[in-house]
Amino acid sequence: KTAMALLEGLDAMHVPMIKDWRLNPRHWGAMAGMTMKEAAEAFGKDTTRAVRKVKTLAPPEGEASVWDQRYLGLQPSEMPRCESLQQVSDRTMRVWEELVVPALHANLKILVVAHGDTVRVLQAAMDGANMSEPSLNVCDEEHVARMFTQFANVYGS
Repeated sequence: KTAMALLEGLDAMHVPMIKDWRLNPRHWGAMAGMTMKEAAEAFGKDTTRAVRKVKTLAPPEGEASVWDQRYLGLQPSEMPRCESLQQVSDRTMRVWEELVVPALHANLKILVVAHGDTVRVLQAAMDGANMSEPSLNVCDEEHVARMFTQFANVYGS
């Protein structure tokens, strides 16, 4: 929805779109849809806090749904049931390496639309940063605004 809104707002619906599940937000497993308070009540305050802060710790597993449109084309065994921040980083970096870098080397102008942790991973890749830096726990809104402005200057009306 975000990509369509951006392209429509920029009168750039002619720009080709490639959807890739690896740009999805983090899969929160059994914590999906819960507020932090609800997750703390269900799984404990320490577990909930640790899942948010420890890069290699995944939340409790949830169910994978073959009907989830975000994972079209994946076999049920390939669908995530939960993810650690490290898993999000790994899958996002595969998109960076397989799709984004080759497009940039070919001098193509691209727009990558993502949210949350996925944006932080891509921002770090663009900036050459180390993903273990604590500063990457907060999305740099000014950086994102600069990227949007650059896209608008190229594709906007």
